[in-house]
Amino acid sequence: MNMATDPIYINCSTKYDDFVEISKYVGTCLYMIPGVLLHIFILKTVLYSQRKVFRNNSFFRIFATDSVVSLILLVWDISFSRLTAFIPPLCNVLSPLFVMPSLFLKVFYCTYNHARMAKSVGQILMVLNRMCCVMWPMSYERIWNKLSSPTVLLVILVPLAGTWNLYLSPRMYILPSYGGFFVTYVKYVEWVRDTASLSKFTSIYIMTALAFTLVCTSISLYKLFILPDRVKAAEKSLCLVSAFYSLAFIVVTASQLLFVLCVGCIIKFAVIFQFLAFDLLTVGSAVIMILTSSQLSNHLWILRKFREKKPSGDVIKVFTSVNRSITN
Repeated sequence: MNMATDPIYINCSTKYDDFVEISKYVGTCLYMIPGVLLHIFILKTVLYSQRKVFRNNSFFRIFATDSVVSLILLVWDISFSRLTAFIPPLCNVLSPLFVMPSLFLKVFYCTYNHARMAKSVGQILMVLNRMCCVMWPMSYERIWNKLSSPTVLLVILVPLAGTWNLYLSPRMYILPSYGGFFVTYVKYVEWVRDTASLSKFTSIYIMTALAFTLVCTSISLYKLFILPDRVKAAEKSLCLVSAFYSLAFIVVTASQLLFVLCVGCIIKFAVIFQFLAFDLLTVGSAVIMILTSSQLSNHLWILRKFREKKPSGDVIKVFTSVNRSITN
């Protein structure tokens, strides 16, 4: 059988309960869809409506790039990856569409895995940025402003070192998973004993990012504690964002190591754990940024509209006094 050209058929599993599987998908969508909206609002604020405010802030430029990466992952998860994995009735409907080689599957699989590795690169740049902020507060912004374009290029290009075999692959195809299916690929370069598989490359990126995270975040927090007046309040809040990213990345690392190293683990548990770990990173980054950074939340369109709808304290006082005079 020629894996690159011959039709590949799958038998969709019928042993999974439709209600339970669909509930998994709906449950994750309940927080992923708000996550997509939050990232869109953040990007609109940073890159368009308030770009004059944020254009000289190196951290927000890196975060905006990372936010685009998160958006790519969330949109693919909602519209295809988890839709086809967790909704059994769709398996028999959609799987015949991918019996032959499909350009759509290649675009999905390459961009999805490229974005996952790009999250690691973005994480490294963010923790490095925060460490430079607390160590050299007077000069770091000038240096990082010069690196604004290179940082974006790094997030885009560095993952190619781990995904090049995907782009060269002659074919992506589907295999059964839960009540649906997932996508895998035919390797362009066959590695001896699979020592350089996609999961291993992903693990290398994640472990490298974790090493940078632990070192840079430890230095940043230490400097903040011993020199609390050295860094502005706005910069401190961004350090807290970086600390959250660090914790989330530890969870992602644990999920990746479980998936790669724990051969005896239940594969379905490992896959779900990895899904949830990346959700913490993609959705959680937007939530924690809005909650901790007043610099962003004060300019966020949706929050400003919400605040404008609230009655002011003077209006409440006038209403109360008028109400009392009427009752008296």
